[in-house]
Amino acid sequence: VAQQDLLEYHLYTLPRHTSVLDNQTKQVELLTAPNVAVTKTLELRGAGYYYRSQQADLGDRLKVATYLSFKNEGGDLGIPLPKGAVRVYKRDNAGTAQFVGSDNIDHTPKGETVRLHLGDSFDVTARRKQTEYRAFTDANRYESAYEIVLRSAKSVPQTVLVVEQVPGDWTILQSNVTFVKSSASTVTWSLTVPPNGATTLTYRVRVQY
Repeated sequence: VAQQDLLEYHLYTLPRHTSVLDNQTKQVELLTAPNVAVTKTLELRGAGYYYRSQQADLGDRLKVATYLSFKNEGGDLGIPLPKGAVRVYKRDNAGTAQFVGSDNIDHTPKGETVRLHLGDSFDVTARRKQTEYRAFTDANRYESAYEIVLRSAKSVPQTVLVVEQVPGDWTILQSNVTFVKSSASTVTWSLTVPPNGATTLTYRVRVQY
């Protein structure tokens, strides 16, 4: 497909003729990019509501999301990608391409990263619970502790990102795993789960409103 800039738009011209019959829907291949490096990530994401109240069990067998990302550059990419559906296939042991998920992307300029949510992991799950909670109502301050257990039934190690959204003015008081303050309201841990095993994250946080 030939692409050209058209004011603030992009025009895509097919290299061949095609036809659409009455009441027919047809898909036309936009581009083929066989050699694109992709990165798979597994992510467990939390919510901010349980940092200001006492909670019971926050969930067992929680879903761990699967993401696939690649940069729109190099190889057969590096052109503006129009908004639309992206379908992902992976070859099985017999060499047959099997559908593994899809997602919709927005208009993506060249050089930007495309991030696809392909659903949830089947073999990697999580359990989250609040182990301690204390409220200082006169100071509008809260302290709470949490335990997150990641389990994997896969035969190879899995890296999982735990991404927690913490409200207010917050401080991590204690953590058994090194963390990164990824934004003003987000803290991220990267944990490795052993084959057919489990990994536990424990941390304590103070929140001030």
